[in-house]
Amino acid sequence: MVNTSAQQWAEVFQNDDRKIFSVRNRDGEHIGEGQLDIEPALVEAKLFLIIGRKDLWGRHYGTTALLKLLDQAFWTYQLHRVWADVPEYNKPALQMFQQVGFVLEGHLRGTHRKDGRWYDSSALGLLSDEYTRRRARLVDTPGG
Repeated sequence: MVNTSAQQWAEVFQNDDRKIFSVRNRDGEHIGEGQLDIEPALVEAKLFLIIGRKDLWGRHYGTTALLKLLDQAFWTYQLHRVWADVPEYNKPALQMFQQVGFVLEGHLRGTHRKDGRWYDSSALGLLSDEYTRRRARLVDTPGG
């Protein structure tokens, strides 16, 4: 087990290039987390999103959180591109990202370990102008 010091945690949460957001359900309970790891020189961010409550999977919390993260990335931080590394075993996440408009940009080999096995993943990307064109339609659909 890794022992993380208070100073190390402070560095994570005070890093201007890493934006961390809590995902909450309708009752305000913390159910997951989203992050934007911003690369200022490239005007882009790697996006991370997890809904930890399995009983809430499939109820559009992930899609809603993804849209809010993208709003932040493109409208608040004025980024050009957002990308995510999605493991091949997470079919619902792959489908969610593609429905929002992410495009397959690459195939990464042996990047995620689960249950003692290594799995490949997909690098998926979305540009700001693509998101702007799709955003209104995404909100009109269930879960948006």
